[in-house]
Formats: sequence, structure tokens, C-alpha cells
Amino acid sequence: MAGRAVSSARTPWAWGYWSYYNPFATGPVVVYNTTIDYSQPLLLAQPVEQPAPVAGEPTPEELAVQLLDAAVEAFRQGDHEAALAQVDRAVAWLPSDAVLHEFRGQTLFALQRYKEAAVPLHAVLSVGPGWDWTTLSSLYLDIDVYTAQLRALEHFVKNNPQSAEARFVLAYQYLTAGHTEAAATQLEAVVQSNPRDQVSAQLLHALTTPAAAEQPPSQPTAPAMPIDAAGLAGNWKAIRPHEATISLDLAKDSTFTWRLMQNDKPKEFSGTYLVADDLLILRQGNQAAMTAQITWLAADRFNFRLGDNDSSDPGLTFTR
Repeated sequence: MAGRAVSSARTPWAWGYWSYYNPFATGPVVVYNTTIDYSQPLLLAQPVEQPAPVAGEPTPEELAVQLLDAAVEAFRQGDHEAALAQVDRAVAWLPSDAVLHEFRGQTLFALQRYKEAAVPLHAVLSVGPGWDWTTLSSLYLDIDVYTAQLRALEHFVKNNPQSAEARFVLAYQYLTAGHTEAAATQLEAVVQSNPRDQVSAQLLHALTTPAAAEQPPSQPTAPAMPIDAAGLAGNWKAIRPHEATISLDLAKDSTFTWRLMQNDKPKEFSGTYLVADDLLILRQGNQAAMTAQITWLAADRFNFRLGDNDSSDPGLTFTR
């Protein structure tokens, strides 16, 4: 199943740049023999250790794809309970796969289990922009079925305006269909109900902040001091209190390794980096790059801050 292109705005949560908080996750969710902690980023989800695959038998990835195909077919036929059972089996094999969790959230939405649906959908939107309308609508043989499901959710939100979970699910549906103003209205209410919800706040900021071309020209400022790439090479570490430790190794051959340790669960990213003026650009294959402004604080310390003009973002302080 295809989705929208990866958004660099979601990359920071996946890499641990921002601490992840899912206001809708009230406890671990058990799907078959795998426990999913939606209070943590999806990238940290690990499957239960399975026996080594036997030659000729399908891999976990192949099994998950087969199960997802069966789940999609059941969904299209209107058997949402069967679809949920199949996708839960797929999630047990590949618990960090965002597509599986997004389908799981959409199935819970179809079942009108909005409180549960908000949990995986929030996790999905923390690491990517989610599906587009072409992908979502392909789940329905008759689009009137989707319209009826959407109207049911809208009716629920009207009668339960304090339900942040239902509002978030409705915002997701509006985002997928391209109704940005309606999505922003729902996200604004979600953020008001829980100001700690950075995912919703960032989504709202992206929907309501004019594009650079539409903003009034800013006053000219002094050009940023260029960064010496050779001076950045080395091993660096940043610590978020009680949250995560991030190690950044910048090699002289322009390759990097970003290691995240959160709740004793390691995750590693690697790729190539580029220094341009005062920007450090980290690329991981064909995934979205993470671009940060670098400001030297001392000879052995620099601030690493995303270049999105968010004045509330203090950035990360890396030291040797």
C-alpha cells in the first residue's frame, strides 16, 4: 500500500531529536504474542524473538505482507473484525512498520472504536505524514461506506466535544482527504486539551503557518558563520534528562552514525552528511534528511537545532 512521501518534519521523532509523548496511550497493547508500547516511538517496537527461518519458508516481512493483503481484502468486504484480527497478526511479525499500524488505526475507526484508533494513528503521524486520499479510498469498494463512517465520527465529536481521541482521529481523516482547515480546527482543540502533545502541535503548526513565499520579508541579518566540516568530525553526545542519549559520530569521509538509546532500547541510523554554511544535513539513504543549524558554543560543544524557525525548540547540545 502506498502512502504520501516521507516528511522531514516527522523525522525528528523517529530519530529521538524530540521526546515522544502519546496522550492517548494508556498502557501496552498486546497483539498476539507481541506487546506494543504506543507510548514509545514505533521505531523502538521489537517483535518477540522467533525461531530462525527455515529455508524455503516465508520471512517475517513476507508473512506480514500476506496477512496485510488478507486484512485489506476483509476490510473491503466490510468484515472489519476479521481485518483487525489479520492486521494484528501482521503487527506481531513487524511491530515497527507504520503502514500496518495505520491500517490498524483505520480499521478501529471503521469499527467506531475511536479511543483505540487514536493510539496507533498518533504513533504513525509522529514518524510520517500518513496516507493520501488515493491510498485510503482504495480500501473501499463503495466510497459511500467511508462517507457513512466519517459522518458517524463527526456526529460522535459533535456530541462528545471533550473527546480529544475522537477529534484526533477526525483530524487524521480530514488530513488524508486534504481538508486542511477542518483538520486544523480539530487539532487546535486537541492541543488545547493537552499542551504536551507535540505531534498534534507540530501538525497544527504546519497547517497554519504560511509558506515562506507568503510571509512578509524579514529584515536583513548578518550572514551565518560557515561551519568547518573538518572541525565537526568526531564523536559527539547529547543527553535529554530522563529521556534519551544520542551519540553522533561524524567521520572524515562524510559518513555518520546516529545512535539513540531510549528506555534501554537502542536504535541506529547511518548515512552520509553534508555541511553547507552553518547547516548540517544528515541523509539516510532515500529517507527524508534531517537538516539542522549548527552553532558553536565552545571548542568542544555545539547546538544542533532544526531549521524550521520554531522558536520554542532549544535544540540539542552535543559535546565531545
